[in-house]
Amino acid sequence: EEVEEADQVAGLLREILSEGAELSPSVAHCIDSLYAPGTALELEERLAREPADMADAESLAELVCFPDETLQIRLEPLLREAAGNETDDMTLSRGQDLTQAVTRLLLNTRPQAVFQFPDGRGRFRLSLSDGAIASFVVRLRLGQHPPPALAAAIDENAAPEDRDLLRVKLRNARPALTPNRIAFLRRFFENLTFLMEPAAPLLDFTLTLLSDLPDAEDPAPAMAERRVKWRLLLEQADRAAARWRDSNMEILTMSGLRPPHVDVHRLERDLRHLDSLTLLMFGRIFKDDDLARPGPMNAP
Repeated sequence: EEVEEADQVAGLLREILSEGAELSPSVAHCIDSLYAPGTALELEERLAREPADMADAESLAELVCFPDETLQIRLEPLLREAAGNETDDMTLSRGQDLTQAVTRLLLNTRPQAVFQFPDGRGRFRLSLSDGAIASFVVRLRLGQHPPPALAAAIDENAAPEDRDLLRVKLRNARPALTPNRIAFLRRFFENLTFLMEPAAPLLDFTLTLLSDLPDAEDPAPAMAERRVKWRLLLEQADRAAARWRDSNMEILTMSGLRPPHVDVHRLERDLRHLDSLTLLMFGRIFKDDDLARPGPMNAP
């Protein structure tokens, strides 16, 4: 069964790599800056013709062979089926074995990856080194299955078209999924039927927030404190912007004042996400005086 699973995953990866994934604009810009390739064909010919460029080929493979969520979503049905009802320890052990088996299969077949520039400059083929293949498979996080309680909550409450994406986001989650965080996220998924906005961006925000906050049974006080901090930063940024707008810039600069380094748009977005999250989890949007309230802040 494990051999069949590795064969299926490796086969799908070979198929995906051969399809010609479109590079993101940022990766394409990086390739232009580093290699000045002109067209895709010129880049391919250069890498194939000049032995001195083997280091370039390996660096390029490391740059472009970085799996994104779109690729991972295609793998998720296979991985979901393989996870079944295993415990976390069993899943981690089998995931490590699967990673090694898939890596061996890809090394044996030496797949060529095909990529295309987003601006119509064509497609190029790239032979993958051992290191690039190994790094690519490790980044897929084949063994990082969502905890069974969270997988069940997603299947029971998320829209069918969102389930694989939400599982992938948990697979890629930065914070360790401790019992407290699992309990919080389980409640998050159980309340998805009440959410009036897309679930995936809010889950991204939630995972980032949980990684920044202390691992506590009740994270609500820390969330309320974070909201107050962000509101104060926005108010300070607004006051500073008004001062720079209404005053002589040269005089302000000579007096040592500098514009605050605050990403206002990001702060506003994070505040909207935080309000959506607290409304979903606790039934209300936090106010500044929540910091003074004793005890856990549960939904009414």
